[in-house]
Amino acid sequence: GSFDLNDTLSKFKPDIVFLFDHLRQESGNLFPKNCPVVSWIQDHMHALMSKKMGEKIGLRDFVLTFAKPMFMQEFDYPERQCLSFAMMLSSDQDLPGAVPDSGPDLVYVSNVSGVPETLYEDSLEELLPESYRPIMKRCCERMVEVYERGEYIEGVKEIGELFDGVCESMCLQCNSDAVRSDLVQRLANPMNITLYRQQAMGWVADAADDLGLDFHIYGRGWEDHPIFAKYAKGVIEHGADLAKMTRSAKINLNLEPYACFTHHRLLDGLMAGGFYLVRNHESGKVMQELSDFLDAHFDPVVCG
Repeated sequence: GSFDLNDTLSKFKPDIVFLFDHLRQESGNLFPKNCPVVSWIQDHMHALMSKKMGEKIGLRDFVLTFAKPMFMQEFDYPERQCLSFAMMLSSDQDLPGAVPDSGPDLVYVSNVSGVPETLYEDSLEELLPESYRPIMKRCCERMVEVYERGEYIEGVKEIGELFDGVCESMCLQCNSDAVRSDLVQRLANPMNITLYRQQAMGWVADAADDLGLDFHIYGRGWEDHPIFAKYAKGVIEHGADLAKMTRSAKINLNLEPYACFTHHRLLDGLMAGGFYLVRNHESGKVMQELSDFLDAHFDPVVCG
């Protein structure tokens, strides 16, 4: 509990605190004001992605991220406190000589196992200010309707347009850019990420059943999911166990609604020697087109 942690900090008296995916500001007064806190952002958690949080970053807070421009421009993180830092990978550099071929046909690893239709109800309970709850409820319902039609929402821009459309249809208006940005980010993660991933998982599950293929889903909570429970295989630990399973699978899946090469599990899996099938996304195509353009028109020295 917080009391035990306070007691430990009091006795240990750290010179510096290192956090993953959390900031000092989320812990109240737990850490002394004069103690430097380094936050390594691996995942874009909702609590981190807001202008309100960016404004609270102090001179003794240091943020490591592979997306420094985004945190600065969209969420007002101060440039002085942000350091560009590569994504952490857990896999060893040296791959084993032999790759086992006895693994499942299709594998997906994720802890995003919530049911979209109830996910937004949980998130709305803690939403402040309360006056925006009707708007957010209607936005979530619209998003579910989009996916039920077999369509999908690719990015934050489209979610922002949906949000503005709902406000207009309800004759309401969000007068704060900061509040609008926060609400749109809430719709993007976890709501749209869950819908986008699970839509593709449904396609894979149907194909696996039709073709008689094994489909294994690893992660917390899938055993309780109304659709994917029968494919759930429990939790698998990062490190040697996950690397071995990734290598043995015939196809590993990556199903993100953003550029897939920024997802640490995909990078880890490739380093482990796994084969991946990714969901097509516009951002990935744009980056490939940019890479092709640079190869065609720039000196190799420039391209690095």
